[in-house]
Amino acid sequence: MEGDEIFVSFITGFEDVFVIEDADHLLKPRCDGNEDLHRFLTIADGVVRAQGRKIIFSTNLPNVGDLDDALVRPGRCFARVFIRELVAHEAEALVAQLVADEAERAVVLQRLLSPQRKSYSLAEIYAVVKMGVDSTASCRI
Repeated sequence: MEGDEIFVSFITGFEDVFVIEDADHLLKPRCDGNEDLHRFLTIADGVVRAQGRKIIFSTNLPNVGDLDDALVRPGRCFARVFIRELVAHEAEALVAQLVADEAERAVVLQRLLSPQRKSYSLAEIYAVVKMGVDSTASCRI
């Protein structure tokens, strides 16, 4: 994020969507020292409107009030969507859709599910699925 290459690529490229995952530090208010948000605001005001492109941020910030007001103002922000954590049977169903092989699915579920847990975030589920059965990691999230 030090340079502007990624933004130039989005502006001049053919991609319609720019996805930034785990963007907690990018979305905090500028008054709190966020020096990177201005780049996204510039893109949103120019290229996104003119060319119909979208920028999608995902964050784990617990409060949407922690987002910079300029980012979420009407006309710049299409929507803010809260995605709740999944309960165990929902997490199992998602893993079943993501992992076709039954043996691999069993390993993923063993790593993921814990009787002490009531819910699981999408980020946790995808991280364990990404680990796969070949990973030496055996700890639960």
